[in-house]
Amino acid sequence: MTANLLERLALLATRHAPAADDLARTASAAEHDPRELARYIDRLLHDPRFTAEVAPSMFTVAGALHTTGYVLQESRDPAGEIVYYLRQPCAPEIAEQVQPWWAATTTVRVCPDAHRPRYLSRPGTDWQCGSAKLNLEASSDCGCGPRLARCFRDAAHREAVRASLRQENAKTIGWIIDHDLPIETLFTSNATFRDYTAELVYTNWRALDGEAVAYPDAADWPRDGKWAARAERRPGMHAGILTTPQTLLSADATRALMRQLYELLWCKAPESSQVDAQAIWSLGVTDLRGGSGWQRLAAMPVCTSCHARLDHGAQFFSGFPGTLHADHYTSSLQQTGQEPLYGDDIDDPRGAAERTPLGFARAVTAQDELAACMVERVARHVFGGRPALDDERALRDAFARSHSLRELTRVALLRAAARWRRAPRPPVARPWPSPVTTPDPRGDIALSPGLRAELERSCTECHADGPNAFPQRPALARPLVERMLRAVAFEQMPRDPATLPADRRRAMVRELIAALYRDPPARAAAYEMFDATTRWRSPLPAAARLAAVHAHAGLPAAAWPAQDLAYYGAGRASPLASPAGPLSPTIAIDLATAALADCARLGEADRAACLDRALPIDTLVTPDAE
Repeated sequence: MTANLLERLALLATRHAPAADDLARTASAAEHDPRELARYIDRLLHDPRFTAEVAPSMFTVAGALHTTGYVLQESRDPAGEIVYYLRQPCAPEIAEQVQPWWAATTTVRVCPDAHRPRYLSRPGTDWQCGSAKLNLEASSDCGCGPRLARCFRDAAHREAVRASLRQENAKTIGWIIDHDLPIETLFTSNATFRDYTAELVYTNWRALDGEAVAYPDAADWPRDGKWAARAERRPGMHAGILTTPQTLLSADATRALMRQLYELLWCKAPESSQVDAQAIWSLGVTDLRGGSGWQRLAAMPVCTSCHARLDHGAQFFSGFPGTLHADHYTSSLQQTGQEPLYGDDIDDPRGAAERTPLGFARAVTAQDELAACMVERVARHVFGGRPALDDERALRDAFARSHSLRELTRVALLRAAARWRRAPRPPVARPWPSPVTTPDPRGDIALSPGLRAELERSCTECHADGPNAFPQRPALARPLVERMLRAVAFEQMPRDPATLPADRRRAMVRELIAALYRDPPARAAAYEMFDATTRWRSPLPAAARLAAVHAHAGLPAAAWPAQDLAYYGAGRASPLASPAGPLSPTIAIDLATAALADCARLGEADRAACLDRALPIDTLVTPDAE
């Protein structure tokens, strides 16, 4: 067993590379006792960095927090005391005394038009103060509400609150995995792991919904937060990370929220339906969100493949209509009774549940799609793509036994290690047999029947019409076919990898090569470039690849965050940026750029030696044994 393999496993599980002497000792122990590899993986998966950093990165829970609420400004009275205002300063003598939510045992002074504790929404509309519809510029009638609950003390306070809300999802994921709870708990638990600031935001929501609340005592909340239940305005209001402020405040409407939730729970992304305006007008309604409009849309052919799932699901979250209209959960908007759920379309009913977020969560997590999605998330992290069939069966069995993300990852790492140890570089594959095509007299590339059939099967969802449509003829322009080859070979298209399984993707690559390159030397070179390289993968997600470069360059661990900030333009790696998968030219350039930055920071005279050391190819690249 090599130290490179052990290092790769550590990077996948912890995003950190062990010291070389530790790797050497473990490798030696594993050579004498095969059980040592399993023990090593268990140690990695019980490292706090797995639950704090790695496991949360497997879940794209929500997008960026939308801007809601208002930021106060300060003026001073003659004695130098602060008077808060929103739009214009007021005379100090008319300022009102208020106990602010961020310091509930103290008082501040605020201008009357910035307070307005009983004016919560604009009459005659469903627009709440603090929502996008009633932002500060559009809401001369709105104030901060009771206890200034929809305002921030200043811009820095708003950013601190948003940072706290962003941590709640990640820390809840880590806590559940660290305690080996079933993964369904992540979506159905009333409790979350949060800090004092996040608890204040939940209390604000209740105050804005009309409840006479008692604000929590900071002394009851550890600085790093704790696992705690959430108070509910209606039974079933809360459902794990599905109803945290980070999740709810990242969607402008309920339908948008459902897109995020089904992608999180079932790995189901919306599909483009290419529906024209005439089809929408034929519904005979002007409102596709309210009344009977959404129900007709959910049952409409073509539209039903998404809207049956999304729009019926939205009824479970009616208490939060999205940041366009609201900035908090409103219990009076929450519907009651039972609501049906659907899978693929209106002809795929999945039962019914109580119209609450918890009712939705319990029903959706009971479906087979949840297990398939969790397997897919772990497989993409460990294998760099969809797993081979035998790996997928093993992972499905592991999930059925344990419902534990840690156990699922353990099985995936063990199987990945076994594959990496035994997999030689695969030979260059030959194209599938296809009838010889007659060259097009215009110089276009003639498509074989097999290739035309695969294009029809896998690509027409997005390329049937519109500006990116493929011409409906048996030959296509060479530049277009060349772009198709690159996109398919490096898994850039189709956008949903599940649309084109690995065996069909490889067959399509070979057929495109056969169509484009007719002389044997050119064809052999194309096979080496586009077919063989798809079988060499970077087995590490983006953040783990960077960690490998930093570790091998010799950059001190304290300097890694600053380098990552420069690399990503953000404080952490995006789960969507440079995923694990085929070693594309883009990934290779990215890694070389990161290595250059590390070596420049280290200031070593021998830059070439530093670069050789910083790019550990054996760790970053592995044969794919599909």
